[in-house]
Amino acid sequence: MASSNGNCFICGKTAGKTAIKNHVLKDHNSGDESCWLMKAEGAYNKDLWLLFTVSLDASLSSVDKFLRQIWCECCGHLSAFRMGGRDLGKARKLSTLDLGDVFLYEYDFGTTTEIIVTIVDEISRVKQREKVQLLARNIPPQELCERCGALAAVVDPLDEYAILCHKCAESVEGNSILLPITNSPRSGECGYDGELDIWTFDPDKPYPQPQTPRPSRGGVWMPPEPKEIPAEVKWGKISAANQKMLLANAFCGKCGITTMIDYTIEAADPDIVLQGKCAKCGGKAARLIECE
Repeated sequence: MASSNGNCFICGKTAGKTAIKNHVLKDHNSGDESCWLMKAEGAYNKDLWLLFTVSLDASLSSVDKFLRQIWCECCGHLSAFRMGGRDLGKARKLSTLDLGDVFLYEYDFGTTTEIIVTIVDEISRVKQREKVQLLARNIPPQELCERCGALAAVVDPLDEYAILCHKCAESVEGNSILLPITNSPRSGECGYDGELDIWTFDPDKPYPQPQTPRPSRGGVWMPPEPKEIPAEVKWGKISAANQKMLLANAFCGKCGITTMIDYTIEAADPDIVLQGKCAKCGGKAARLIECE
C-alpha cells in the first residue's frame, strides 16, 4: 500500500495530502499567472495522488498530456474526461470549469485506468512555458514480495498480479511478462513501465524538482482527437422545422415551457445550449440540445 504522505516538489517539505495542499496554498501561491490547483487520485487507491497547477488559459488536453506522462502512457491508448456521466471535450478551457468540480479521467478502454480529478482551489504562480506544474506527489509505495517478504520490485500480470522481489522473479517462467512496480494507478497494467515519468522526488537534488519530461520516446504519443465542431455548425445541421420545435419548447423559470426568442448558441461539448428571452415574460429562457 502506498503512503498517504507526500513531498512538495517546490521546497521539499514532507507531509500528508491535506497538509501539503494547505502548505502550497500558503507558501507557493504567488505570481502573475492565474491557475487552478488540481488534485488527481487513483479511483481505487487514493493513497496515490498528485497536486498540480494548470493555467486557466489551458485546455483539458494539457491535463490529458500530463496524466499520460506521469501516470498512464504505455501504448498510445485513447482517453477521456467525464463529469456527471457526460464527456468533457479535451478542447474545453479550464477557465470554463468551476471550483469544486470533480471529474473522471479514463485511460485505455480495454484495461482501463480510472483517475479522479478535483479542482481544489485557485492559486497563482510565476508564468511558465509548461501549462501544468507538479507541486506535490505521494511517496512511492513500498510493496513486499509475496514469496519471501523482501522489498518487491516487479509485478507478474500473468500470475494473478503476483508481487515479487528481483531474486524471486528470476524463477518465473520465461513466458511471463514482468512489469516494474511504479508510483501510479496503472502499475502492472498492459505494458506500463513508467518510462515517461520523470517526477521522482530526490532530496539530494535542488528545488524545485524537474518539470520537463525527457524525450526518450519522442515525447508522449497521443491519438488524434476528433475535430471540435462549432456550436453554430451543429445547430445549422438541424432542420428548420426541428429548430422551430426546439425553440417552442424552451424553459423559463417563471413561465415553465415557453417559446424562446433573441437566442444565442453556446457549446456544451458534446451538446449545445440555446440561451435567450422568454416570449411571454421577457425573462431568461434556455434549452439544452443533445447532439449524440
